[in-house]
Amino acid sequence: MSTATDEPIAEPDDATTADGAPRLGRRERIGRELVIWTFAVVAVAGAFVAVRNRETDDAFLERQAHPTVVSAADVEKAVRQRAAGLRATCTPAGGGALRSPWRCVARVSNGTSRFRVTVDDRGNYASTGDLRFRGCCIPVPIP
Repeated sequence: MSTATDEPIAEPDDATTADGAPRLGRRERIGRELVIWTFAVVAVAGAFVAVRNRETDDAFLERQAHPTVVSAADVEKAVRQRAAGLRATCTPAGGGALRSPWRCVARVSNGTSRFRVTVDDRGNYASTGDLRFRGCCIPVPIP
């Protein structure tokens, strides 16, 4: 008895891959590579532009470290740090670059507290009134 069959052995078609998907022609492969390379070039160029825009701007950094006037946000942040997360609203009561003294109002568990915060020319501050505390390092203008 012969085990050989007269049928030809089925070989995979050259136009398909091992998983049965059709093979890409030369034009399709070049088209896909062109899309991938274009994306890569645009990504690298975008990264380069982003890094260039993030370079040091000395004037900007100087304004951040030493503003022209003391801001209410900086005084309120200092109050929150020194008074255990206390929320306060502060408004300047004085003139000049320091705008000191600052009038602050805060809500506390038993009502409302009013106090004044005085900022000196080195960034140190102290409060008087219902809440008393001292601290350091509010950003102040360079004289």
